[in-house]
Amino acid sequence: DLHANRLTGTLPSIVESLVYLEELNLSTNKFTGSLPQALFGLEALSTLKLAGNEFFGTLSERVGDLNSLVDLDLSDNEFSGPIPSEIGNAVGLTAINFRQNNFSGSVPIAICDLDKAVIFVDCEGDKSKVTCNCCTSCP
Repeated sequence: DLHANRLTGTLPSIVESLVYLEELNLSTNKFTGSLPQALFGLEALSTLKLAGNEFFGTLSERVGDLNSLVDLDLSDNEFSGPIPSEIGNAVGLTAINFRQNNFSGSVPIAICDLDKAVIFVDCEGDKSKVTCNCCTSCP
């Protein structure tokens, strides 16, 4: 747990060597850049919390490779583009938070089909670029 440590820079691709990592909490730091593809090879990862940073770019469809993922919090960043339907491959997901980003399009049906998932996105208001028929909260 390295949240709120004033860490800066980009997330290094060295994360690929952390093959047994189950929880990664880097929330409330000052990380920037896009997420390294190596991050999506961490098969044991069950919790990924990157909220409150300055990550940007599109979210890779490889996020669906995180089959053990239960908790995904990418809120309060600068991610953009569509939310990849491949997230639905992580069938154990129970919490998804995409609030305070620049995502666009619709929340994919594959995500809506996750049985136990609580889903938070910005899908109401004048600035919203996301539509969602299954979200738990649309602030």
